[in-house]
Amino acid sequence: MATWMSGTDINTLRDEGAQRNHFVSIIVNNAGTYTAAITKKVKSVFKGTNIVEYNTFDNVTINGKAVPFEEEKSYIEYYYLEITKEEIPITPKSELELRLEEVRKSAKSYINRKTDLTYNPYLNNKQPSQEYKYPTFFTEEEMGKSKESSKPENLELDPSVAYDDDHIDSTILENTVKQIITGDIFSMYKQNIDLDKWAVNMEKLYDKRFADNKSEFDSFEYWADTLLECIENELYDEKLIQKGREYMDAIWAWDTIVRLQDYPTNKYIDKFINSLERWLI
Repeated sequence: MATWMSGTDINTLRDEGAQRNHFVSIIVNNAGTYTAAITKKVKSVFKGTNIVEYNTFDNVTINGKAVPFEEEKSYIEYYYLEITKEEIPITPKSELELRLEEVRKSAKSYINRKTDLTYNPYLNNKQPSQEYKYPTFFTEEEMGKSKESSKPENLELDPSVAYDDDHIDSTILENTVKQIITGDIFSMYKQNIDLDKWAVNMEKLYDKRFADNKSEFDSFEYWADTLLECIENELYDEKLIQKGREYMDAIWAWDTIVRLQDYPTNKYIDKFINSLERWLI
């Protein structure tokens, strides 16, 4: 994603710049785009003469004594820097790097493969008279459970953020929800995931990994926070970023919370929602 001075970076310039004569902050990304700024401590001294003048009841002007004064103020200024970067000569990729690229492409192709649900492995590749359906671990009763949809309540939100009008890119939202419901960071590459089915059995599946006791649930909370941090770190919506990083994050968090509340509630979804609320403003 692009680099810029976020609100957090500006606060760092202010806090660190107050401790020294100059402080340099540089933001980098893997594409080689840099943004940098430098601070300086400024002391301003104002000198002058203060004269008080007023009128009496008889409209006589009274001039007070001229009093000299001197006022001193200190503050922090920062300036953006132009960066000169030495280019590193591009060397041919090694055999290992080429092989790794080949494996990645192969894995992505396999994940996105189309499946033929009419194929019946028990009929020697012959087409059955009726469409064959692979068995699942979801019961009809579970599949029939209704979903309740509602928006987050009891949250004090910044009225300047258009939570009802602005929305994160639909693909970004879909990929976020996929990873949360399935717990699989590769699910964003998969096209045929039925999240309604997954959500019904989400608690059972997560319980298998995070045992239903407090110490193991604490482990889940750390894992959930880390997952959301990773997703947010790669977040980039070309339209919303124009209004600032914090604004984009807030809309992403809000839309994700609203979407998660479309699914049957459980302690894991509740934790994800609580974690997402820290990005709201």
